[in-house]
Amino acid sequence: MDNKRAMRDAIKMARNARTPIKGPGSRPRRPPPPLYIGQWIRRFGLTQVEVARGARIGESHMSLIVKGERYPGPGTLEDIATAMGVTAETLKKPPPDDATILAAAGIDPAILARLTFNLRKN
Repeated sequence: MDNKRAMRDAIKMARNARTPIKGPGSRPRRPPPPLYIGQWIRRFGLTQVEVARGARIGESHMSLIVKGERYPGPGTLEDIATAMGVTAETLKKPPPDDATILAAAGIDPAILARLTFNLRKN
């Protein structure tokens, strides 16, 4: 169910991406990569209000970001990530599903750290 919601949110964000007014010789901008802030908020059991307050942004602005109607600047994205206790890069990927989390829960954290380190090398 989380993957369906993530896909739906990503499609909505792509549809809502702003396209600049085209002038002579201008190229259309590449839409920004999708963010999965709403999915991460739900996964952590947080509320948009809690994250907005932690990031020191308005609740309405946070709502627009989660809905994909606004894209945060790098500083705001970093503030949101810090409020959630993750990196900004984490918010650019969907959270793991329940089965993945349950499977990882039985693995020694030291082994998981080694496995993810090896993934980053490749």
